[in-house]
Amino acid sequence: MHEARSKKNYERNLEAANAPERLDEAMTRSTVRASTASMTAVLPDPNRFEAARLAREKYAALTQLKSEARRDALARLYAAAGDFIVDEEDLERRVEEVFKETSFDIGSIEHGRSIWDVEGPPLNATNLRKDLYGTATNSSATMAPTGDKTTGLQRKVAEELIGGKL
Repeated sequence: MHEARSKKNYERNLEAANAPERLDEAMTRSTVRASTASMTAVLPDPNRFEAARLAREKYAALTQLKSEARRDALARLYAAAGDFIVDEEDLERRVEEVFKETSFDIGSIEHGRSIWDVEGPPLNATNLRKDLYGTATNSSATMAPTGDKTTGLQRKVAEELIGGKL
């Protein structure tokens, strides 16, 4: 009885080993067989060297354009460099120029004492909240974005410091 069962198992195993590959195994195989590779091989592009040469020329042209743009920007920067603040003395002189006693005269009988007198008071959290929810009482505040207001004030101070437009 033991021999019969052993022989039966042996024959079953031999049959399974010699059986053709199952379709599910063929479809999920992780490697490509040589016969499949030879039938589906992608041959090298005969025009690849010409395409590479054209790509190199295009890249060289773009690099040249970027280089010229950098050179032009540097020339413009150099031309504008006469007004740059480059040391402590220049900065001190410019600050004294900008923030003198009459810096914030606004052209009326009353003279302002700071940038806030010229542009209005700084924004506070209450005004920001009112602008956000649309409950501000003045129409200009509801029409202008909050970021524009703070950016405008900061830009005005920065332009006064550097002596030119940003």
